[in-house]
Amino acid sequence: TFRANLAYARYWEGRGSLASMGSKFADVALQVRMFSTSAEGRQDECRALDMEVTHLLSLLHALCIQTLRHDAIYKDAQNNLVPDDPDSVPPLDVTRGDFWHSLAPDYKEDALQTFYRAAKLPVIGGLRPEESDSLYGDQGNRAFSVDGYTTRGRQRLDTERSAKVMEAIGRIVADSAKSGLLDAPAPIISRTFQVLSEGHERGYMFARKISSTPFPFPFAQAIELFTFVFAFSVPFLFSAWLDGAVPVAAFTFVTSWCYLAMNEVSRMLEEPFGGDANDLPLARMQYEFNRRIERSDYA
Repeated sequence: TFRANLAYARYWEGRGSLASMGSKFADVALQVRMFSTSAEGRQDECRALDMEVTHLLSLLHALCIQTLRHDAIYKDAQNNLVPDDPDSVPPLDVTRGDFWHSLAPDYKEDALQTFYRAAKLPVIGGLRPEESDSLYGDQGNRAFSVDGYTTRGRQRLDTERSAKVMEAIGRIVADSAKSGLLDAPAPIISRTFQVLSEGHERGYMFARKISSTPFPFPFAQAIELFTFVFAFSVPFLFSAWLDGAVPVAAFTFVTSWCYLAMNEVSRMLEEPFGGDANDLPLARMQYEFNRRIERSDYA
Protein backbone atom coordinates (compact mmCIF):
# COMPACT_ATOMS: atom_id res chain seq x y z
CA THR A 1 0.00 0.00 0.00
CA PHE A 2 2.81 2.39 0.83
CA ARG A 3 4.52 1.76 -2.50
CA ALA A 4 1.25 2.17 -4.40
CA ASN A 5 0.50 5.48 -2.71
CA LEU A 6 4.01 6.77 -3.31
CA ALA A 7 4.01 5.62 -6.94
CA TYR A 8 0.73 7.40 -7.67
CA ALA A 9 2.02 10.52 -5.93
CA ARG A 10 5.16 10.43 -8.12
CA TYR A 11 3.08 9.94 -11.26
CA TRP A 12 0.72 12.79 -10.45
CA GLU A 13 3.52 15.12 -9.38
CA GLY A 14 5.33 14.39 -12.63
CA ARG A 15 2.22 15.25 -14.62
CA GLY A 16 1.66 18.42 -12.63
CA SER A 17 5.27 19.49 -13.04
CA LEU A 18 5.06 19.08 -16.81
CA ALA A 19 1.87 21.14 -16.87
CA SER A 20 3.57 23.87 -14.83
CA MET A 21 6.64 23.86 -17.08
CA GLY A 22 4.56 24.12 -20.25
CA SER A 23 2.29 26.87 -18.92
CA LYS A 24 5.22 28.99 -17.67
CA PHE A 25 7.17 28.64 -20.90
CA ALA A 26 4.03 29.53 -22.86
CA ASP A 27 3.59 32.63 -20.69
CA VAL A 28 7.06 33.77 -21.77
CA ALA A 29 6.07 33.56 -25.43
CA LEU A 30 2.82 35.44 -24.82
CA GLN A 31 4.49 38.17 -22.78
CA VAL A 32 7.23 38.78 -25.36
CA ARG A 33 4.54 38.90 -28.04
CA MET A 34 2.38 41.38 -26.14
CA PHE A 35 5.25 43.67 -25.19
CA SER A 36 6.74 43.72 -28.68
CA THR A 37 3.54 44.39 -30.63
CA SER A 38 3.25 47.81 -29.01
CA ALA A 39 6.48 49.06 -30.58
CA GLU A 40 5.46 51.42 -33.37
CA GLY A 41 7.15 51.17 -36.76
CA ARG A 42 9.16 48.06 -35.90
CA GLN A 43 6.68 45.35 -36.83
CA ASP A 44 9.21 43.34 -38.85
CA GLU A 45 11.68 43.31 -35.97
CA CYS A 46 8.90 42.37 -33.59
CA ARG A 47 7.83 39.46 -35.76
CA ALA A 48 11.44 38.26 -36.09
CA LEU A 49 11.81 38.45 -32.31
CA ASP A 50 8.57 36.55 -31.86
CA MET A 51 9.64 33.80 -34.26
CA GLU A 52 13.05 33.44 -32.60
CA VAL A 53 11.68 33.29 -29.05
CA THR A 54 8.97 30.85 -30.13
CA HIS A 55 11.57 28.59 -31.73
CA LEU A 56 13.84 28.67 -28.69
CA LEU A 57 11.00 27.98 -26.27
CA SER A 58 9.88 25.02 -28.36
CA LEU A 59 13.48 23.77 -28.41
CA LEU A 60 13.80 24.32 -24.66
CA HIS A 61 10.64 22.34 -23.95
CA ALA A 62 11.82 19.48 -26.19
CA LEU A 63 15.27 19.38 -24.53
CA CYS A 64 13.66 19.21 -21.11
CA ILE A 65 11.50 16.28 -22.24
CA GLN A 66 14.54 14.55 -23.72
CA THR A 67 16.30 14.74 -20.37
CA LEU A 68 13.23 13.49 -18.51
CA ARG A 69 12.78 10.44 -20.71
CA HIS A 70 16.56 9.79 -20.82
CA ASP A 71 17.03 9.65 -24.58
CA ALA A 72 19.39 12.64 -24.49
CA ILE A 73 22.21 10.33 -23.34
CA TYR A 74 22.15 8.22 -26.50
CA LYS A 75 24.24 8.83 -29.57
CA ASP A 76 22.49 10.83 -32.31
CA ALA A 77 19.80 11.95 -29.86
CA GLN A 78 19.45 15.11 -31.95
CA ASN A 79 17.77 13.00 -34.63
CA ASN A 80 14.82 12.61 -32.26
CA LEU A 81 14.08 16.33 -32.69
CA VAL A 82 12.20 17.00 -35.93
CA PRO A 83 10.65 20.12 -37.53
CA ASP A 84 7.17 20.80 -36.26
CA ASP A 85 4.25 19.95 -38.54
CA PRO A 86 0.81 21.06 -37.27
CA ASP A 87 -0.86 18.41 -39.44
CA SER A 88 1.21 15.57 -37.98
CA VAL A 89 -0.22 14.74 -34.55
CA PRO A 90 1.86 12.27 -32.50
CA PRO A 91 -0.19 9.32 -31.23
CA LEU A 92 -0.91 8.97 -27.55
CA ASP A 93 0.63 5.48 -27.51
CA VAL A 94 3.62 4.76 -29.75
CA THR A 95 4.42 1.40 -28.15
CA ARG A 96 3.44 -1.90 -29.70
CA GLY A 97 -0.01 -1.41 -28.26
CA ASP A 98 -0.67 -5.03 -27.38
CA PHE A 99 -2.04 -6.14 -24.03
CA TRP A 100 0.96 -8.14 -22.85
CA HIS A 101 3.40 -5.29 -23.56
CA SER A 102 1.32 -2.98 -21.39
CA LEU A 103 1.62 -5.49 -18.53
CA ALA A 104 5.30 -6.29 -19.02
CA PRO A 105 7.13 -3.31 -20.59
CA ASP A 106 10.56 -3.93 -22.08
CA TYR A 107 13.20 -1.57 -20.70
CA LYS A 108 16.10 -2.94 -22.73
CA GLU A 109 18.22 -0.33 -24.43
CA ASP A 110 17.33 -1.38 -27.99
CA ALA A 111 13.61 -1.25 -27.15
CA LEU A 112 13.98 2.22 -25.62
CA GLN A 113 15.85 3.56 -28.64
CA THR A 114 13.14 2.14 -30.89
CA PHE A 115 10.57 3.96 -28.78
CA TYR A 116 12.49 7.23 -28.96
CA ARG A 117 12.76 7.00 -32.73
CA ALA A 118 9.00 6.42 -32.94
CA ALA A 119 8.19 9.24 -30.48
CA LYS A 120 10.15 12.08 -32.06
CA LEU A 121 9.73 15.52 -30.53
CA PRO A 122 8.57 18.29 -32.91
CA VAL A 123 10.37 21.63 -32.63
CA ILE A 124 9.04 24.80 -34.23
CA GLY A 125 11.61 25.75 -36.86
CA GLY A 126 13.46 22.47 -36.39
CA LEU A 127 16.92 21.99 -34.91
CA ARG A 128 19.36 24.25 -36.73
CA PRO A 129 22.80 22.90 -37.70
CA GLU A 130 24.66 25.31 -35.41
CA GLU A 131 22.36 24.37 -32.55
CA SER A 132 22.89 20.67 -33.18
CA ASP A 133 26.67 21.12 -33.20
CA SER A 134 26.66 23.16 -30.01
CA LEU A 135 24.12 21.18 -27.99
CA TYR A 136 25.00 17.65 -29.15
CA GLY A 137 28.35 17.80 -30.91
CA ASP A 138 31.90 17.62 -29.65
CA GLN A 139 32.50 21.17 -28.49
CA GLY A 140 36.06 21.71 -29.59
CA ASN A 141 36.09 25.05 -31.39
CA ARG A 142 32.47 25.05 -32.47
CA ALA A 143 30.28 27.98 -31.56
CA PHE A 144 26.56 28.45 -30.97
CA SER A 145 25.35 31.82 -32.24
CA VAL A 146 21.90 33.15 -31.38
CA ASP A 147 20.95 36.64 -32.50
CA GLY A 148 24.55 37.83 -32.45
CA TYR A 149 25.59 36.14 -29.22
CA THR A 150 28.29 33.50 -29.66
CA THR A 151 29.32 31.01 -27.02
CA ARG A 152 32.05 28.38 -27.10
CA GLY A 153 32.61 25.51 -24.72
CA ARG A 154 33.04 21.81 -24.13
CA GLN A 155 30.68 19.00 -25.01
CA ARG A 156 27.23 19.58 -23.54
CA LEU A 157 25.74 17.10 -21.15
CA ASP A 158 22.02 16.52 -21.46
CA THR A 159 21.43 18.50 -18.26
CA GLU A 160 23.32 21.51 -19.63
CA ARG A 161 21.40 21.82 -22.87
CA SER A 162 18.25 23.33 -21.40
CA ALA A 163 20.28 25.84 -19.40
CA LYS A 164 22.12 26.90 -22.57
CA VAL A 165 18.86 27.62 -24.40
CA MET A 166 17.46 29.43 -21.35
CA GLU A 167 20.53 31.66 -21.40
CA ALA A 168 19.96 32.45 -25.07
CA ILE A 169 16.32 33.37 -24.41
CA GLY A 170 17.30 35.60 -21.49
CA ARG A 171 19.94 37.41 -23.54
CA ILE A 172 17.53 38.04 -26.40
CA VAL A 173 14.87 39.42 -24.06
CA ALA A 174 17.38 41.64 -22.24
CA ASP A 175 18.85 42.98 -25.48
CA SER A 176 15.40 43.62 -26.94
CA ALA A 177 14.37 45.52 -23.82
CA LYS A 178 17.56 47.58 -23.96
CA SER A 179 16.98 48.49 -27.62
CA GLY A 180 13.36 49.41 -27.00
CA LEU A 181 11.95 46.58 -29.05
CA LEU A 182 10.10 45.40 -25.98
CA ASP A 183 8.10 48.51 -25.19
CA ALA A 184 7.24 48.03 -21.53
CA PRO A 185 8.57 49.30 -18.18
CA ALA A 186 11.50 47.38 -16.72
CA PRO A 187 9.51 45.99 -13.76
CA ILE A 188 6.98 44.56 -16.21
CA ILE A 189 9.65 42.99 -18.43
CA SER A 190 11.32 41.47 -15.37
CA ARG A 191 8.19 39.38 -15.02
CA THR A 192 9.25 37.52 -18.18
CA PHE A 193 12.50 36.41 -16.54
CA GLN A 194 10.62 35.42 -13.41
CA VAL A 195 8.13 33.27 -15.33
CA LEU A 196 10.94 31.62 -17.31
CA SER A 197 12.76 30.82 -14.08
CA GLU A 198 9.60 29.44 -12.47
CA GLY A 199 9.00 27.16 -15.44
CA HIS A 200 12.51 25.79 -15.11
CA GLU A 201 12.52 25.52 -11.32
CA ARG A 202 8.97 24.52 -10.38
CA GLY A 203 8.25 22.63 -13.55
CA TYR A 204 11.32 21.05 -15.13
CA MET A 205 13.44 20.59 -12.01
CA PHE A 206 10.54 19.11 -10.03
CA ALA A 207 9.90 16.65 -12.86
CA ARG A 208 13.60 15.90 -13.15
CA LYS A 209 13.69 15.10 -9.44
CA ILE A 210 11.29 12.24 -10.17
CA SER A 211 13.05 11.18 -13.36
CA SER A 212 16.54 11.05 -11.85
CA THR A 213 15.59 9.63 -8.43
CA PRO A 214 14.17 6.10 -8.66
CA PHE A 215 12.29 4.34 -5.91
CA PRO A 216 14.90 3.23 -3.30
CA PHE A 217 16.40 -0.05 -4.49
CA PRO A 218 16.63 -1.78 -1.07
CA PHE A 219 13.03 -0.87 -0.33
CA ALA A 220 11.89 -2.16 -3.74
CA GLN A 221 13.80 -5.43 -3.31
CA ALA A 222 12.40 -5.95 0.19
CA ILE A 223 8.85 -5.41 -1.09
CA GLU A 224 9.43 -7.88 -3.93
CA LEU A 225 10.79 -10.47 -1.49
CA PHE A 226 7.96 -10.05 1.03
CA THR A 227 5.37 -10.22 -1.74
CA PHE A 228 6.66 -13.56 -2.99
CA VAL A 229 7.01 -14.90 0.56
CA PHE A 230 3.40 -13.92 1.15
CA ALA A 231 2.29 -15.59 -2.11
CA PHE A 232 4.00 -18.87 -1.12
CA SER A 233 2.63 -18.72 2.44
CA VAL A 234 -1.00 -18.07 1.54
CA PRO A 235 -1.80 -21.65 0.41
CA PHE A 236 -0.77 -23.04 3.80
CA LEU A 237 -2.87 -20.46 5.62
CA PHE A 238 -5.99 -21.11 3.57
CA SER A 239 -5.54 -24.88 3.76
CA ALA A 240 -5.74 -24.58 7.55
CA TRP A 241 -9.05 -22.70 7.43
CA LEU A 242 -10.80 -24.12 4.37
CA ASP A 243 -11.77 -27.62 3.31
CA GLY A 244 -11.26 -28.75 -0.28
CA ALA A 245 -8.65 -28.01 -2.91
CA VAL A 246 -10.87 -25.78 -5.05
CA PRO A 247 -11.64 -23.12 -2.37
CA VAL A 248 -8.01 -23.09 -1.27
CA ALA A 249 -6.75 -22.67 -4.83
CA ALA A 250 -9.32 -19.97 -5.64
CA PHE A 251 -8.69 -17.85 -2.57
CA THR A 252 -4.93 -18.31 -2.91
CA PHE A 253 -4.98 -17.15 -6.52
CA VAL A 254 -7.18 -14.10 -5.90
CA THR A 255 -5.29 -12.95 -2.80
CA SER A 256 -1.83 -13.45 -4.29
CA TRP A 257 -2.82 -11.91 -7.61
CA CYS A 258 -4.11 -8.75 -5.90
CA TYR A 259 -0.83 -8.14 -4.07
CA LEU A 260 1.32 -8.97 -7.09
CA ALA A 261 -0.82 -6.78 -9.35
CA MET A 262 -0.64 -3.79 -7.01
CA ASN A 263 3.13 -4.16 -6.80
CA GLU A 264 3.43 -4.30 -10.59
CA VAL A 265 1.15 -1.28 -11.08
CA SER A 266 3.24 0.63 -8.54
CA ARG A 267 6.42 -0.27 -10.43
CA MET A 268 4.93 1.11 -13.64
CA LEU A 269 3.71 4.37 -12.12
CA GLU A 270 6.96 5.17 -10.33
CA GLU A 271 8.57 6.31 -13.61
CA PRO A 272 6.00 8.36 -15.58
CA PHE A 273 8.49 9.52 -18.23
CA GLY A 274 9.52 6.16 -19.65
CA GLY A 275 8.52 4.39 -22.82
CA ASP A 276 5.82 1.92 -21.89
CA ALA A 277 2.14 2.16 -22.76
CA ASN A 278 1.13 3.48 -19.34
CA ASP A 279 3.53 6.43 -19.24
CA LEU A 280 2.81 10.04 -20.09
CA PRO A 281 2.54 10.81 -23.86
CA LEU A 282 5.49 13.18 -23.96
CA ALA A 283 5.60 13.56 -27.76
CA ARG A 284 1.93 14.56 -27.81
CA MET A 285 2.54 17.01 -24.97
CA GLN A 286 5.38 18.59 -26.97
CA TYR A 287 3.06 18.93 -29.96
CA GLU A 288 0.35 20.55 -27.83
CA PHE A 289 2.90 22.95 -26.35
CA ASN A 290 3.89 24.04 -29.85
CA ARG A 291 0.27 24.75 -30.70
CA ARG A 292 -0.03 26.84 -27.55
CA ILE A 293 2.92 29.12 -28.27
CA GLU A 294 2.69 29.49 -32.03
CA ARG A 295 1.55 32.87 -33.32
CA SER A 296 -2.17 33.04 -34.03
CA ASP A 297 -4.02 35.08 -36.64
CA TYR A 298 -5.23 37.38 -33.88
CA ALA A 299 -1.71 38.39 -32.84
